[in-house]
Amino acid sequence: MNVFITGASGFIGRAFLGALRPLLAAGDTAFCLSRRPAAAPAPGEAWLTGDLENPGTFRQELLAADIVFHIAGEPELSASEDRAALNYTSTRALLSTLKESGRIKKFVYISSIAAAGRRPGPITGPMRSGESFPPDSAYGRSKRLAEGAVAAAGIPFTIFRPSFVYGAGMRPRSHINRFVSLAVRNSPLALLDFPGRLPLIHVEDLALALAGALAPGAPSGGTYSALTESRTAGEIFSLILTSLNGRTPPRLPLPKLNRLPAFLRSAVPAGALALLSDYFWTEDAAFRADFMKAAVPRRIEDSIRDVIDSNPDFRAQAKGRA
Repeated sequence: MNVFITGASGFIGRAFLGALRPLLAAGDTAFCLSRRPAAAPAPGEAWLTGDLENPGTFRQELLAADIVFHIAGEPELSASEDRAALNYTSTRALLSTLKESGRIKKFVYISSIAAAGRRPGPITGPMRSGESFPPDSAYGRSKRLAEGAVAAAGIPFTIFRPSFVYGAGMRPRSHINRFVSLAVRNSPLALLDFPGRLPLIHVEDLALALAGALAPGAPSGGTYSALTESRTAGEIFSLILTSLNGRTPPRLPLPKLNRLPAFLRSAVPAGALALLSDYFWTEDAAFRADFMKAAVPRRIEDSIRDVIDSNPDFRAQAKGRA
């Protein structure tokens, strides 16, 4: 079995490689595409560099793959149309090359919860599997276009839409890590009780789910919202502050903007929608049943310290006190 992974050195890619290594048998190869190749590759790993939109430099390895995991792309929820376009163009380029493959068995695309738009009108509950309305952000639209390309390619596929993925070593500018930085810097924003419900998944739980796509008989042709729990942004700030200070100071409640008309909702930045409404609140029982039935998912209260301890602002502050 040969596996091709884009974004192998990124936050999700590193965790996935950790889950994949025990599954590789003698003679199997993991082709790892990354901007930062490993200095000392593990047995069975071949590290590559190249341009996602121009697969010519890694064409041979891509065509030797039995399963492709496309994880890399533009990661920012607030990305502009131009920056977000990479999510679609890179996916299209990979799929175009794979048309020449005589051995590809599955294409696994790591999309985003942002690709699942909300029904027009007030938000009255979670998004559920099978619901899919136009996304309100450039990032979400780029991911949806990429999903369409995957579904139309004629290759067996599985699409995962990860929710807010967290864990040690996440990008400094990424959601929960930003929350930690605000709390460490004593920002007044950390004292606001933001009411938006955020769907969450620990990066190691997501990695296990992705590895599950390799199992014999694993479902194909589906799109899954990858999450294990939902918490409000205010609750997450409280967990961070309690871990940092041993207590949670009084919080200032904020109104929930679940009744914004669709034309106003599309004008609000995606990050603000996440904090002030249940826009991204999601449920997907099929994800747990198909890919996590043997796992006990991590809870954010048990893992938030890992994020704090790896946060650059917290580490700098701790070093200054030493």
